[in-house]
Amino acid sequence: MEKQGKSLWRWRSISVVSCLLALTACASDSGSVSGGEQATQAGTAQDETTPDEAAGGDPATVRIATAVDKYYGYMPVIAHETLGTFDDLDVEIEVVSGTTPTMGQILAGGDADLALAFAPAIVSFAESGVPVELTAKVLGPWGSYMIVSSKGNYAGASSIEELKGANFGITGEGSPGNYIMAEYAEELGWSKGDYRETALGDVGSLFAALTSGSIDALIWAADQAYAMEAEGVATYFALPDRRPNVLQAFGVTTEFVEKHPDLVKDILEAYFSKVEELQGNPEPFINVLVDEWGMDRAIAESLAENQLPDLDTEGLITDEELEGVAQTVPFIAGRPDSDPPDIQLYYTPWTEL
Repeated sequence: MEKQGKSLWRWRSISVVSCLLALTACASDSGSVSGGEQATQAGTAQDETTPDEAAGGDPATVRIATAVDKYYGYMPVIAHETLGTFDDLDVEIEVVSGTTPTMGQILAGGDADLALAFAPAIVSFAESGVPVELTAKVLGPWGSYMIVSSKGNYAGASSIEELKGANFGITGEGSPGNYIMAEYAEELGWSKGDYRETALGDVGSLFAALTSGSIDALIWAADQAYAMEAEGVATYFALPDRRPNVLQAFGVTTEFVEKHPDLVKDILEAYFSKVEELQGNPEPFINVLVDEWGMDRAIAESLAENQLPDLDTEGLITDEELEGVAQTVPFIAGRPDSDPPDIQLYYTPWTEL
């Protein structure tokens, strides 16, 4: 088969998971996230065995699900055609668009082979029966930003303490923003009545609500913090890193890695090589942000200078980071008072696949 080097984007409606512990049972049912968001019916995964696989070889197409669209940490996958990330591999890459709340359903439904997502969520999915395992770190430290709407009730706030009583936007229960907000609320001694959260599902709706002032603030990465302030619709302040932990990571489905371990390693090696290449020469990184993702060049250059160096180039997770992930899982799974899982059951370093 000739190398195709092209991206197949599949935008599909995936039903939203109402409870992480019921993900496997939800594989063909509809659900909902907090806030009453209407769910859509998920399709049943079809047998997509290719002639190459039937002959015992690798598949012609590998599906990688991403929890965030146009996220700089996922750029080597999302913009792989432009960057040439996988040009040396004899495989097509299909990017499946998702969110943290829908990622478990995508994996449980057999709609992706690998996933780029919130590391504790990947472990939570695996613990609840979804056939997936954590395998590589993309971004370790949780360098998050509080983005405050200029039209909300707390415009201009410059500390979390000033946001007591605010309405915070999240994509859904179990998302990074949901977890980080709960951590800060506990540290500040806030009760549930001292703040609200509104689950908005997709990222577009989340930032539209921030722009309009229907939510007061949200927690996100630097890219949106820089962009929202530049547009004059919000201000931001940095939050302390949450470490040791892992924010973004690769997961791989059990069946796929059992059948194609060398291919998974080749894909991850190509990803990390591209990250290292971009860190050495960030101009292609900046060009994708500006020319394909519509970002202001000054903001793109700031991301290249301040955030691109934080992306991991080896993908190995330390014992201390694994412990941090494990401690996060009970909250993500909706059972914050339970013990953390034995994370070694759900993690295999990509170099050992």
